[in-house]
Amino acid sequence: MERIRSYVLGFVFLLIVCTTVEAQHNTVYSNYVYNKLLINPAYVGSEKFLSASIAFKKNWVGVEGSPASKLFLFHAPLRVKKIALGLIVTDDEFGVTNETNIQAVYSYRLYMSKHVLSFGLQPTATFYAQRFSQLKGVDPNDPNFQGQDINDVAFNLGFGTYLYHEKYYVGLSIPRAASNLLVPQEDEGVNVYEQQRYFLLHNGFLLDLNQRLKFQPNVFLKFTTDLPLQIDLNTTLILDEKMLFGLSLQRFNTLETNIGFQINNLLMFSYSYGYGFDIPNDISNGAHEVMLKYSFKRSSNRYMSTRYF
Repeated sequence: MERIRSYVLGFVFLLIVCTTVEAQHNTVYSNYVYNKLLINPAYVGSEKFLSASIAFKKNWVGVEGSPASKLFLFHAPLRVKKIALGLIVTDDEFGVTNETNIQAVYSYRLYMSKHVLSFGLQPTATFYAQRFSQLKGVDPNDPNFQGQDINDVAFNLGFGTYLYHEKYYVGLSIPRAASNLLVPQEDEGVNVYEQQRYFLLHNGFLLDLNQRLKFQPNVFLKFTTDLPLQIDLNTTLILDEKMLFGLSLQRFNTLETNIGFQINNLLMFSYSYGYGFDIPNDISNGAHEVMLKYSFKRSSNRYMSTRYF
């Protein structure tokens, strides 16, 4: 009971600290609550077997050219117990803009009596394109629609650390350690797109409410130098280690619901729906995200204990 009280007090304290700061930022995949490799390279290999995921997200449904994102990742520990490797590929479309990121992930883990401390490294290659030639104006001779396509490549390096126990975790990561400016090759004075350095802090814990039901709250913070703090408050109920029901408040202007199914011992499916309070209903029908996760581990006739951290 004393341990549970400590968890709850710690969580409430973090919420009080968070709510004193304004929040506004771009968000990441909602399903990072199930796969923290999306936000921290030090998570790679923590599941103790090869794991692969695919995901698709569509924002502002009903708006032509609205953002759409695709994701593929896998990671696994090596035979050398302390080392793990992974790969993340994302592809984002927004109007005539396309950004593809390829990230290699490495981690080194230190095993303690009841905890594991992991350090991660994440080199990234970003392929950025703006296809202005696809824009069509009313007047084909309009100079505002005569822009040339832009293509650029940027490289970056990310870091992370992750401390976890079977009942709680805390992680800190810098997915982009450097700030990059992507500009047209013929016009060095125009800032088309900037990759900013940003920091992520996340923590959570797991409570056993009874033999069938578990409760997992967690907090996600994202901050950069020039933008206000982004805060995500997430809660998940886990029933029989097979069904997950989640609710998230992101940046205090977006509410997301999430449902996950552990279909069998190897395969998991999740779906998320997000509604932004600051986007009129006649413009957007919300954001939808689906994820499929497969674990390459020995199958059995019963469900194995699911890894939450």
